[in-house]
Order: sequence, then structure tokens, then C-alpha cells
Amino acid sequence: MEQFDVVVSGAGAAGLAAGLTLARALRSVVVFDGGPTRNAQADHSHGILGLDGASPAVLTGTARAEVERFGGTIRPGRAANAVADSAGLFVVTTDDGQEVRSRQILVASGVRDEMSEVPGVRELWGDRVVICPYCDGWEARGSSIAILGTGPKSISQAHLLRQWSDHVTLFTNDSVTPTAEDAARLERRGIRVVDGAVTEIRRADVGDRVGAGVELSVGVEQSAGVEFLVGGRVWAHHIVFTSPRPIPDNRILDSLHADMMHTAAGIFPRVDSIGATSISGVWVAGNAANPSLKYSTALGAGMDTATHINEALVEADVATAMSRTS
Repeated sequence: MEQFDVVVSGAGAAGLAAGLTLARALRSVVVFDGGPTRNAQADHSHGILGLDGASPAVLTGTARAEVERFGGTIRPGRAANAVADSAGLFVVTTDDGQEVRSRQILVASGVRDEMSEVPGVRELWGDRVVICPYCDGWEARGSSIAILGTGPKSISQAHLLRQWSDHVTLFTNDSVTPTAEDAARLERRGIRVVDGAVTEIRRADVGDRVGAGVELSVGVEQSAGVEFLVGGRVWAHHIVFTSPRPIPDNRILDSLHADMMHTAAGIFPRVDSIGATSISGVWVAGNAANPSLKYSTALGAGMDTATHINEALVEADVATAMSRTS
């Protein structure tokens, strides 16, 4: 069975940054890619210093090539299980039956977005339906923005998007119930609230017939948009923001009985400030630890945790050397 210093589960921003850092530290590292990344359906990535507007495909392809150029290994498959063996190593098994041994494990498998079941959301995901104001807010500036309600967080999202446009509408979708105070705050900021279940979202060339006659603002370069169907009425907007539930892949951590914690976003591993879990030699970085991280911050988290993994391996190497000379 092959043995590596580190197995990395996930080839997104955090996983590939870790793979590159470890490969450049002359560590043997294998990255199991885990399938498409969270932002694979998007045409562009934004807010990445020096690379704003690059496509996720280009970013991922370039990063993978860099990991391999420095001696890292990238393989298809999703790491699904791990056990500690009698030699103090981990045996990692993928969902397609691959097995490798490693001294350390980094879980960087990100999250899967549990999308709304409203028809049209999946089809428009990453294009007209998006998540992050800091990733797509500038491109939506001045346009008519719809918030598809999924829970209480949608109210905060509506207030946040108001920074980019005066024309924001919150569709409660029978998932958000604003309190009297919430309603007053939304009204004061000029955020329209539309109650009732959204029965469909569909692509449309909305031009200037958005919302209640809101016209395209200066700087908005296209008229593509979406239509919301609510209670027999049609509402036209340029772009939709929503807050899906992030679902991490905790299978490796569960197999090792790592400590987990309940958060507002769901069940996530308990990690310290450097990404270490309750299991010695097992680490977590990126959205797998914190679903709110953006591409750049996930990238930094992957690199930072990888440096601590390398330092842990150095300490283990020192201990081994001392045991041989004592």
C-alpha cells in the first residue's frame, strides 16, 4: 500500500493551497479531488487579489498543475473513511475503493450547498442565482436584486445587498417571518417584502421591466434576468441572491470519532485556531471548517494549516531521530 506524509481530502482552494505548500516543503502529499468544487458552475470568480474575474475552471486547473509541478499527486476520488493502524499511521479509503497510508490527514472537502427546491434554482445556480455579495455584489450594483428567502439569515442578506443597490426585494417564500421590528427596519431601508411561496424562478430578458418599473442603472451592462412567480403574479429582477444550507462531508472525521459541534450553519468539526481537530494528526481547513470563507480566505486557511502540518511532521521526525540515538 502506498504511503504519503499527508492525505488531503478535497481539491478546492484550501486543499490545493495545502497541497502546494506541502509539496514545496518536500512532503509526499496526495490530494483526492472529491469531485466538482462548490463554485464550479460559475463563469467568474471575484474578489481574488490579482486574479479578479478569472473562471473557477482556470483557477483550479492552474492550481492543480502547480501542485503536480512541485511533486504533489492529485487523484480522482472522494476520501470517505480513515482508521488508525498499529504503526500510528492512518489508512484512508476513498469511495471508489482506493487505499493509501498517511502520517497526517487534512480534510478540505468544502461543503455542498443544499439549494432551495423552488423550480429553476438549480438550473440558474451560479449564473442568475448566487450566494455571496462580496463575490457578485459589484456586478449587480444598481440593478434590481431579489432575495430568495430560506430562513432568518435572508433578512440580514437583504440589508447587506442594499449596500449595492437601492432596488432590493425580499421574497419570504414561506421561509421567513419578519418580526414587527424586522419589517420596520426593512421598510426604512426601502427593501420591498413579498410574502408567499415562490412557485418558480425562470430566466428572462427583463430589460427595464423589473420590480415596479425600476430601470437599469448606469454601469449595468445587460438586461438578462429572472422572473419570480408568486401567487399568480410575475416579478422581474436582474439577479437572485439566496442563502443555501451548507452541508460538509464529515465522513472521515466521523470514522475517526473527531469532536463535532452544532453551529448555526449545521454540524461542523471542532477545530482550534490552526485547524487541528481533537484527533492528533487530523486537520481541517477551508469551508469544511468554516462555510463562510471566501475563495481567498479558504486559500489562506489551506496554506496556513499546511504549514502547521509540516511543523507537526518535523516534530515527529525529531522525536524519531532522538529515539534512535538514545
